Amino acid sequence: MMNLNLRTVREALPAPILPLALSFYRVVNILMAKKPEFAIIGTGRSGSTYVAEMFKASGYECSHEAYFTPEGPKLRNPERGIHCKGDSSWLAVPFLPDPDIVAIHQVRHPHKVILSTYNLGWFDENIQNQRMPFYTFAKEHFEFSDDPLQSSLRWYIEWNQRCELITDKRFQIEKLSENIDNLSNWLGRDLTYIEKNRSSNSNSRRAVVDNPLDDISDRIKEYPEYDRLLEMAETYGYVL
Repeated sequence: MMNLNLRTVREALPAPILPLALSFYRVVNILMAKKPEFAIIGTGRSGSTYVAEMFKASGYECSHEAYFTPEGPKLRNPERGIHCKGDSSWLAVPFLPDPDIVAIHQVRHPHKVILSTYNLGWFDENIQNQRMPFYTFAKEHFEFSDDPLQSSLRWYIEWNQRCELITDKRFQIEKLSENIDNLSNWLGRDLTYIEKNRSSNSNSRRAVVDNPLDDISDRIKEYPEYDRLLEMAETYGYVL
């Protein structure tokens, strides 16, 4: 059966019957919606969109921030396909563990994540209105520093630490191919075919701060949290 979601319904039907069809779809979604079987968690900016699209392209549908949303878990979300099995979302962390959901911790090189969150202004109060409601969610669950770069560094450490408390199932996004067997075992489903359907990298966005950085590898060494970052990077298999 085709994986239905709101987008596919809109694209597949002619305009005259679309309003009625959408109303019917929402009713069906309410009646059939189920919690995800698995959640891909991490810091954000770790490739969560890419992994969700890869699963979807492979026929094992995984939404992106459609169950675990800035407003909390949302079962009755028409943007989430009826047949969706998982959700890839950093927003899931405060609501896990859940005995009904297999949590898998996805990590990415610290420099890449910290540079991305800084350049997108995740912790910059001057551009918070551009990132609502994600900014509000982050501030509810994380203590911001006055220095946005230090906040980005601390975020990588502290959010990943929370993920570690939820699950020991972890993989590097850079070594996804080498972890297909692990993913298959964790989810109880043969995923070896997904290499044939991998999507292009969709985890890049333009920087929105006034003075974006090209490299943070030297600057973050000045912060007292750097030694902890070194330890975490080594645990995850990265060299800083």
